[in-house]
Amino acid sequence: MTRTNLITALTAVLLTACYSTHKLNGDMTECRAECYDDDPCTEDVCDIEGNCLHFPIPGCGAECTADLDCEDGIDCTIDYCDSGVCAQIDNCVPDPECLSADDCEDGIDCTIDYCDSGVCAVVDMCEETCDSEVHSFSVPMEVLDMDVAVKDDTIALVWQNDDSDTSMSYVSTNSLDAPVDLSYPSAIPIDERDDVGVRHARVIWPDANPMILWASRESGVQSIKMAELDVPASSLSVPIELYHDHHSALSQVVYHPSGELGITWTDWADEGSDPNAFFGRFTMAGDAIEIQELSDGEYSYAPQLEALSDGYTFAFTHYLDEPDHSNALMKHYSFSGGMDMSPTRLNTDDGRFIAGAVTATMDQELALMYHEVAPGLRLLSLNRLPDGEAVSIPLFLMSGSADALGSPDGEDAFIGWCTPEMPGSPSSIAAIRVSSSSVTLMFYQEMEGDGVYCEDVELTMHGEEPMIFWLDTKNTISFRSLCLP
Repeated sequence: MTRTNLITALTAVLLTACYSTHKLNGDMTECRAECYDDDPCTEDVCDIEGNCLHFPIPGCGAECTADLDCEDGIDCTIDYCDSGVCAQIDNCVPDPECLSADDCEDGIDCTIDYCDSGVCAVVDMCEETCDSEVHSFSVPMEVLDMDVAVKDDTIALVWQNDDSDTSMSYVSTNSLDAPVDLSYPSAIPIDERDDVGVRHARVIWPDANPMILWASRESGVQSIKMAELDVPASSLSVPIELYHDHHSALSQVVYHPSGELGITWTDWADEGSDPNAFFGRFTMAGDAIEIQELSDGEYSYAPQLEALSDGYTFAFTHYLDEPDHSNALMKHYSFSGGMDMSPTRLNTDDGRFIAGAVTATMDQELALMYHEVAPGLRLLSLNRLPDGEAVSIPLFLMSGSADALGSPDGEDAFIGWCTPEMPGSPSSIAAIRVSSSSVTLMFYQEMEGDGVYCEDVELTMHGEEPMIFWLDTKNTISFRSLCLP
């Protein structure tokens, strides 16, 4: 019996005794009034001997119920809720060199200066460290929501045609050894039925052939499906339905080294209802191992995830009651302990903050966060969490996408993003390498041509080497390797 149930049962017994002693014909007021201690968080009773007893009501008067209730607004403290009482780990540095990024400004335009636990740090964006060849090919249609996987010098690309009502999403493959002037590769429609829509397609490549996952809209309901792409035959297997409930928008898919799939998605109970972020574990055969919400039924969407050695880490957006006010949150799931129900908040200011991609190295977790500073314009920041302490590094204004990727050895992480076209500054594509001790520029390229700007960016591993893919407004897909030192 739990402590709560034991107190409830004991209280009921004593109240019955109280009734028998005082002969109140069912009215307990007189008996309880004799023992009332003016504390609303105790259950006050008198026993059969006339002695007053005061039992604490579980949860009553608690100072906190979650870590967020204890947030003190100080960046260098870790605030958490311990059995209803706020507690704190003080990581603040005595006599700090800096309190904010403004204290670290070095006057050099091509560096990003920030304050890391009271010590000034810098991201050197002045000179790229990788000069690999760029490959490109044009697609004869408008491309949306691109995803990519690479294995054995072959690329598997998946994207959604702009005309989603005709359900024309495509998968294509091409050799990495092809010349720079790549022609449009072969295309395989996932589903060409007029009454079916295909959206949010994702690709992973854990085995001999890549696996394609997507949200299929049929009769007003979206389900999540999976099929295997036979690369030599250029054909898809019969789809397997993983999840079918309401309106599901697929967010991200990762292959866990333990041999299972981790999937996140957003689900709407019905049209016009608030979205909820979900996480599911599935076998490679498509059987559900576990499905649960990330936000306990609260307004949340677009959950991202990354595989850890003992589970997964997540980043997702949680909307508050105030208009245009949202938080970027992180959570963890371990195979031994299940879901951590106390998320880490990445932002402390008011405004609209949106969680982006998430990844991890051996000694820190990293999450991208967008702050909407104007319609269609976001400030991208990299949030490092060494030992649970969030350190935010502002990067660039952006309007396109960003992605994050961890190296197989766990030593490094890679971040890629698109910047928008602005007066006096062309759109660009960039990538950085993040280690435990430094952040360095790997690649930077400005887009060429009037009205041409970067729309989408994806990172993937080719063996031990990271690769970056990007899509521009001319429906040209380009890619290159990111050299490692």
